Amino acid sequence: MLAYLERQGCRYSIAVTLHKLIAERITQIPESAWEPVADYPEAGICELAETSYAGRRLVVRRVHLRAQEAQTELFAYWRHFAFLTNRAEDMHTVDREHPQHPRSSSRSAI
Repeated sequence: MLAYLERQGCRYSIAVTLHKLIAERITQIPESAWEPVADYPEAGICELAETSYAGRRLVVRRVHLRAQEAQTELFAYWRHFAFLTNRAEDMHTVDREHPQHPRSSSRSAI
C-alpha cells in the first residue's frame, strides 16, 4: 500500500501497530534522541523521536503519566504510538498533524 501511495505522489502518515519488529526498532532509539513535546499537559510527559523501518521514516511518540512517578517501580514504562510517513517536515510538525495519536484536550483535531 505504501509503495502505491508513493508512486501516486501522495504524502502519507499512517499509524502502525507495535508488532515485534516495530517494537525492536523503537528500543534501538538512543535516549538522547527523544525530544519533549512542548504543548503536552503538565499531568504527563510526552516525547518524540524518529528512526526508520523498512526504508521508511518511523516517527514515535512516547507518553508517561506524571501521576505514576511515585510508583515507578510498578509502572516503569512508556506508552508508544508510532506511524510511518514520507513527509519531509520536522517530526514535531508531522506529529502535530498526524490524526491518529492521543491528543490533549487543548489540541485541536485535524
